Amino acid sequence: MRPNCCQFRTSEEVDSWTHTAIHWPLHLSHHGDPIATAAGAAEGVILSEGFHYAARKQADKAYADGYDKGKSDAVKQRYWPYVSLQKRRNQVGSVCLYSVQLPEQRIDGLTFQPSTKLLRIEE
Repeated sequence: MRPNCCQFRTSEEVDSWTHTAIHWPLHLSHHGDPIATAAGAAEGVILSEGFHYAARKQADKAYADGYDKGKSDAVKQRYWPYVSLQKRRNQVGSVCLYSVQLPEQRIDGLTFQPSTKLLRIEE
């Protein structure tokens, strides 16, 4: 079991202790005036909520930025291998053209005249 000073505190507990540490001297300096104490408490609540709003807004922006960065990285992970594949596909080591003589043929009732075609071989 840990000593009491090492236990983790929730944000509400920390806010409560911070609020007390800040406003207790003010309460004493106004000689316990309930109106001054209430005004100080209201000020603390407004200030605390303002800090929470700013922190939440910053966290939401950081989350959105991280989400956008993650989507961008995912697209890049698919894009760059595709570009690399295209470059390799378009790179030709050597091309050889072979002349092929096609004889007269009859296919499905059609007669094809003899011709010469080029056969392209890429290595």
